Amino acid sequence: SIKRFIFSIKDFDGNPNNMKECHEFYTNFFDKVEKSMNNTKYKYLIKNLFIGKICNVNTCTSCKHITYRFEDFKDLTLEVNDLNDIYESLDKYISNEKIEDYFCSNCNQTVDLNKATLIANLPNILIIHLNRIKMNMVDGNFEKIYSKFTFPAELNLKKYCIEEKIEKSTNIYKKKDVYYEYKLKGVNIHSGNVEGGHYISIIKVDKDKWYQFDDNKVKEFDIKNLGKECFGGKEEENNNKDKKNSAYLLFYELSKKKPIKILLDENKIDKNRKDTIEYNNKNSEEIENEYDITKLENGKDEK
Repeated sequence: SIKRFIFSIKDFDGNPNNMKECHEFYTNFFDKVEKSMNNTKYKYLIKNLFIGKICNVNTCTSCKHITYRFEDFKDLTLEVNDLNDIYESLDKYISNEKIEDYFCSNCNQTVDLNKATLIANLPNILIIHLNRIKMNMVDGNFEKIYSKFTFPAELNLKKYCIEEKIEKSTNIYKKKDVYYEYKLKGVNIHSGNVEGGHYISIIKVDKDKWYQFDDNKVKEFDIKNLGKECFGGKEEENNNKDKKNSAYLLFYELSKKKPIKILLDENKIDKNRKDTIEYNNKNSEEIENEYDITKLENGKDEK
């Protein structure tokens, strides 16, 4: 039952779950689900659905030597403070960051390094964590950011992916626009302040219907109210009062999803291979190969 499922979820120390922060909760939950499936045919399910890859592109400002460092991500944390929408936040996410006093092994000098972060591999389900917490530099306390911050029902990430930024000489394979398109499937909303509050979720359950989940209360949600419930900003009836509700986690689903890897029994492998070949032949015009990022892995670089 649902009640048994809820009480089976423990915190990081194995105690009954009492975590109030949903980002911490889902990270812990994913880890436990992934471990529970290690010895099943679905051991790659979490990875295939939710795990993407970013690439840190590091450029020496002296000799222009470039190195690439790849790492997995379960979500992208985007800044909200002093930004208007998700695209401005993504622009900031991939913008160059200067790192001082870096020793470049190529020119044997201590130099400044330009570091850019790009998306190298898109997950089927993209989770975006909106950082609405900042430190007050006057008193050192943390506070919630209530300013208006918008995000679309359809999101295109082409501009932020590695194949759009790296020079053509690297032979990174270009994809069609559909491979970068996401559709909003769910929003986790925080209502309250930095000291505490309440979480509400709105989820698209089929083609056209959205529902709001507020503890044990479930009702249909009109997607036209997305901005009113999720963008934050000021109250309409009182422009001096901040809205307590604002989006905290966004869940986007890739329009053209990638295949999920499932382990098969020996007697099913041949049949699966035959089905795959037939599918590929039938959809040859729609299928494009992933670019081979292993050419850039482990610090291998391009001058």
